[in-house]
Amino acid sequence: MKKRGGLCFAISYFGWCTWIVQYWTEVMHIDVEAANNYLGYMCMIEIPVVLVVGEILDKVKNRKSVAIIASVVYIPVLLVSCFMEDPDLIVPFIIIYPIVEGKIPTFLWTVVGETVREPKNSGIALAALKMCMNLGTVIGLPIIGYIIENISRHMAALPLCISILIFIFCICRIKLYHQVQ
Repeated sequence: MKKRGGLCFAISYFGWCTWIVQYWTEVMHIDVEAANNYLGYMCMIEIPVVLVVGEILDKVKNRKSVAIIASVVYIPVLLVSCFMEDPDLIVPFIIIYPIVEGKIPTFLWTVVGETVREPKNSGIALAALKMCMNLGTVIGLPIIGYIIENISRHMAALPLCISILIFIFCICRIKLYHQVQ
């Protein structure tokens, strides 16, 4: 249960990243270069966001609640992205998305060492998280691609949101052994 959250988050995040630029270009008629730049801008916006979130997580006693709240808010953001067709919404979206999404991986990397009983095993916990995130990417990309190609672009929202719901379930179930006091 501990590292499956990373797998589920990776399915959602990397599954989303692989098709959103094409969605913006084909559905919203945004220039390919601009659409790719927007994704890059989102990553740049996320840099200061994760620094702030890291500071907050270092001060919060119930870190799991931060991840759960961020994940619950992430679901409607994903839904908006899957149905958004107005190009005028792209700039507000690329500002909001990294603010919401950046909390989740920051939480994962912050608490993964706390999911093992012995702090000396934190390295293996980090390795397991990264392995599961890579596995989530391997699993998620073909699923999202298949759904977009064979069903509809809008239906991509379904596995994205389901994986985040499973992520929330996993976070609720993990036990943290070395929490901030």
